[in-house]
Amino acid sequence: MTASGPGNRRIAAIDFWRGLVLIVIFINHIPGNIVDRLTPRNFGFSDSTEAFVFIAGLSVALAWGRFTARGDTASVVDRAWRRTSLLYMVHLLLTFTAIALYANAFVLTGNESFLLDHGRDVIFEEPATALLGIVFLGHQLGYYNILPLYILLVFLSPFILFAVWRAPLISLAVSVAIYIVAQLPQVNLPSWPLPGLWAFNPFAWQFAFVAGMVIGVLWKRDKLSLPASRPLMIVSTVLVAFGAIVATDAFGFAPGLFAAVYGLGGFDKTDMSVMRFMHFLALAYLVTQLRVGEQMLRFQWGRSLALIGRHGLAVFALGSVLSSAGQIYTALTEGTRLASGTITGLVVVPAGIMCLYWFARFLESRSSRATATATVTTQTAT
Repeated sequence: MTASGPGNRRIAAIDFWRGLVLIVIFINHIPGNIVDRLTPRNFGFSDSTEAFVFIAGLSVALAWGRFTARGDTASVVDRAWRRTSLLYMVHLLLTFTAIALYANAFVLTGNESFLLDHGRDVIFEEPATALLGIVFLGHQLGYYNILPLYILLVFLSPFILFAVWRAPLISLAVSVAIYIVAQLPQVNLPSWPLPGLWAFNPFAWQFAFVAGMVIGVLWKRDKLSLPASRPLMIVSTVLVAFGAIVATDAFGFAPGLFAAVYGLGGFDKTDMSVMRFMHFLALAYLVTQLRVGEQMLRFQWGRSLALIGRHGLAVFALGSVLSSAGQIYTALTEGTRLASGTITGLVVVPAGIMCLYWFARFLESRSSRATATATVTTQTAT
């Protein structure tokens, strides 16, 4: 999905942040590696998921807002539902690819954890029932449960965008009300065939999506940007600093602080707790006001992340498969020197990141060739 600003040009800073989020998700999905300790979730209350969903809402507003502006609702519906279909097919493909990977790992090793962990047990015990659950999004494998949320939000995005475009603040208030209700027990979509609820409660996480969309609409339609406010900067800095102190046990000087604070509750990820989202908003405000994304684009690695972000869905898909391969590697090497979190973090993870980067370069090259061919064809016809 193309994130375009008021002039309908891609916004490289958004691509940068999307690319960074995808890399962090990849790293976090290979447990135990040393690089994982350096990712944002270890220094605050939120993690890459809030950014993923917020950027999705922002991108919808920037990419499709121009159709809403001229009353072309049909184009928004067409694009949204075609995107939904693509996301759904990718989700099914990734799920079945993961099942095949873990099944082969079990055959090669006899390690039953490949069949039992993260919701895979029902697939091998009751395959017909599990298949129906997967097709209807009721059964979601661990590490493969963000796309169902994204599918639902994109499917509903034409209606949300229509409302936000006409009354952004009222729409945001309605979203907040739904979010508050979602904090009540059992206000979530049910899992099936296994008992339980969705890993990412759509009634709660829609708030991050709508918040991103509201920001995008105000930027796209009214040319408004987030105001520079000294009080907001101070509050945001304090909240981010507090999150870092708690998450790190005061950087090692207060052992048990993290456990004590989290034991009080209010940090649930399934329902996107208030503290998690406040921390994300504070962090997002700081990096926006400090123009961190724009500054990072001055460096080659920043532009490389933007390249990855331009091909978000494809890179996400490959990253999901590679992270499963990384999990299998970790299990296969357990008890050996190759199982070291240092080796996994400094060899396996960088190798995976390079694969994602070169895959994005390949997609960019193919896209550029297709654009050049189309231009030549048009000029010839003219």
